[in-house]
Amino acid sequence: MTGKVLRLWQRVALFWSRPWPWPFGTVTALYAAITLTLGFLGLRQAPCERYVAARILLHGHRIVPEDIRNPPSMTGTSGFYLADRKTLEGKFVAVPAVCKGEPIRSSDVQSTPDLAASPHQRLVVFPLGSQPEWAHWLDVRAIVLLVGEDQAHKGTETEKLATVRAIVCEPAKDPKQGESCSVVLSLQEADEGVVSKNKAAFRLIPSVATQR
Repeated sequence: MTGKVLRLWQRVALFWSRPWPWPFGTVTALYAAITLTLGFLGLRQAPCERYVAARILLHGHRIVPEDIRNPPSMTGTSGFYLADRKTLEGKFVAVPAVCKGEPIRSSDVQSTPDLAASPHQRLVVFPLGSQPEWAHWLDVRAIVLLVGEDQAHKGTETEKLATVRAIVCEPAKDPKQGESCSVVLSLQEADEGVVSKNKAAFRLIPSVATQR
């Protein structure tokens, strides 16, 4: 494709070097047609520009539209040579981190998060049905508290410390409701059973939240 474009430009240069027997309007129209043709040929090529991170994206972070922006180059700013944003949105960062302003490569993301549990830790999927706002405020590595009724001592509250490992979302059954999200938490082995058996009794409270 590059060779064809180069030969076309050579023909254009030869054409412009000759005397002009045609009116200015005809020449202008011809120039516009050539420019549009070259632009079309360029847009048909594979995307060569990459979106950049709007902020630091940690390993396991789920990419949302606010996390990516067009590169600062002229073609990138105008949106030329860029892939569809949907190729990144909803994916999870697979590398240790993508720093602010750095390009986000296809090899930097993956379709599912890494959820290997540490020794003496257990993973719990905690739905955010009654607290959907936390899907946009929490991030991986955030420390949260799960506060709920102590089943062993009725009428008293218990707190369980947990770490956010991932935020997973899927389209809601009703399109008007947007996405249905859950947070994957890492808890102490002794706390996992208590939370898993009675998730509805617990509410999530950020302790040290990494905000978006």
